[in-house]
Amino acid sequence: MKKRILIFVLLICVFSSFAILGTGEVELLERAKLLLFDKQWDSAMSVLNEFIEKFPESDHLSLAIFYKSKCLEEKKQYKKALLNYMLFLDISLNENLREEAIISIIDLYFDLYQNKDKSYLNKILPYLKYKKLTIKYYAAFKLSYAKDKRIAVKAVPVLKQMIQRETDEELRDRAKIALMRIDPDFLKEISAEREPEAKLLHIQVYDKKLKKVTFSLSIPLVFGKLALESIPKKEKSALKKEGYDIDLLLKKLMKKGEILKVDDEESIFKLWIE
Repeated sequence: MKKRILIFVLLICVFSSFAILGTGEVELLERAKLLLFDKQWDSAMSVLNEFIEKFPESDHLSLAIFYKSKCLEEKKQYKKALLNYMLFLDISLNENLREEAIISIIDLYFDLYQNKDKSYLNKILPYLKYKKLTIKYYAAFKLSYAKDKRIAVKAVPVLKQMIQRETDEELRDRAKIALMRIDPDFLKEISAEREPEAKLLHIQVYDKKLKKVTFSLSIPLVFGKLALESIPKKEKSALKKEGYDIDLLLKKLMKKGEILKVDDEESIFKLWIE
């Protein structure tokens, strides 16, 4: 959600030049923009409504409607926000804002689905065939969170396409995690296709006092790798301060035949791949 707010703030910056507008239009839109920055959604919407009423022929009417849609979305008036985003799409040709509006529409459909209106989940499905990949991928990611697996599974072809075709490693990893959310078996299929002899990540703990192995676990490497990569940056930074660099750990683990060993007073912790 923080990322979406950041994108929205950047869009305000990009489209904040109103030099060609009349004085009244400038005053209202500048006032609305400041209120949006301060997240004063009610006040901003009041100013935008005034702009829409006074300047229905303005060249920047679509921008005012986009901002109003965002206010309604933040106020959790989801159905009204949807109607306003749809109105914006009907009158705007700005590709950047259109993409942001469609992503918001997908979010709103999912929010309404989570609020017990199950019919809205199906409305996300057409976006899986959208011509723009960013929207197509976003719809697939969103559907992967659905509890209704009969619908969520329809995102699988798009997620597999991302894993097989995309060059962005972070994007491929996100797609793998999304597949795991839907059903881990789909990820196993991908792993089997790309690596016939699936590797295992081995974890072992040896207790020095008892002089024996007290913990041993072997899991598919693809799962272990995803688990380590999905650790949030904040937690990664905290671990790094303690001397555990997760990114470096991954690189070392991927080296053939290398065993990582952490030796302390009580135990020996080992990680290796076979």
